[in-house]
Amino acid sequence: MPKIVFIKKLIRENKDYEALFSHLPLIKAKKIVKTILLIKILIKLIVFNCPSNKIML
Repeated sequence: MPKIVFIKKLIRENKDYEALFSHLPLIKAKKIVKTILLIKILIKLIVFNCPSNKIML
């Protein structure tokens, strides 16, 4: 769990995802970046499509 928090902190501090994962092989880094961006999009979709959240908005 603390590892996830640490990664989130790193992401928040480094908006340049490519640079953040530059120590990894490039293909792996790009996959991680895409995964992070997809997760962010999914979270936004879930938050905005949840009926209980629509009432609060």
